[in-house]
Amino acid sequence: MRCKSTLIKNALCFVVASAMMVSAIPAVRVDAAKKNGWIKQGGYKYYYSNGVKATGFRNIDGYTYYFSKKAHGKAPKGVAVKGWHKIKGSYYYFDRTKGFMARGKKVDGIKVELDGTADETSYAVSKIETMMRARKLVKNITKPTDSRKTKRKKVFKYMTKVPYIGYHFLKNVRDQKDWDIIMANDILDENAHATNGGECTAMACALGYLLHECGYKTVYITDDDSSLYGDAHSWVEIDGKAFDPLFARTKGWNNYYNASYNHNGSGANLWAINRRNVSTGKDNE
Repeated sequence: MRCKSTLIKNALCFVVASAMMVSAIPAVRVDAAKKNGWIKQGGYKYYYSNGVKATGFRNIDGYTYYFSKKAHGKAPKGVAVKGWHKIKGSYYYFDRTKGFMARGKKVDGIKVELDGTADETSYAVSKIETMMRARKLVKNITKPTDSRKTKRKKVFKYMTKVPYIGYHFLKNVRDQKDWDIIMANDILDENAHATNGGECTAMACALGYLLHECGYKTVYITDDDSSLYGDAHSWVEIDGKAFDPLFARTKGWNNYYNASYNHNGSGANLWAINRRNVSTGKDNE
């Protein structure tokens, strides 16, 4: 019995001693594989080099991108930006889908120089600022993981709830090159009025800019005024379908959201006469 007891005690001592030795050995830190290249997280795209997020301007595979240096609203630091942005006092455009910077071309009817900076005419600055306001509102209304179709529905729903206020009327501003910008900002510009709102054309203009920022390249602000200076009704048209936030609110969504034109009660009872392309700023092209 004594021999058996001694063996048990010795075994226990060995186990305790072994545990003490293991605890005395410094832990070896094993780093996870460092991230490199493009990474998509939460609907945002980042670029990593040796585990570090890129920030600022970066040239990657022959294209120039810009990664945010700090968080903006919902978007975290290091996100590859898209659309129009003001950086160090100059305006730049980054493709709304792929994020690369434009050079030496026209974008949204605005001349972009070879160095990527926009030609800052008064019209260009006003339009760029309007598109930036629209993008900000789209980000507030939608999620980065939303599909384009889901974003479209959310911004349309938002527009159906905008207060109906007649700050401007199309017949009074149609002669101005930037009438769509003027009227969109009745709703988009937080500093334009004590209460942001508008009538049907302002709603259509604001919705047009919002949908453009959702990724729709060809968006038309459409109206039915053959005289050009009468009391027009306005809405948005994409791919031949009507999006009318005012009539959707007053007459129902079925015939005025993504609706075909039809004058027999089973579609948008609208007569499209004039169209302005939100991107190019040109009429009836």
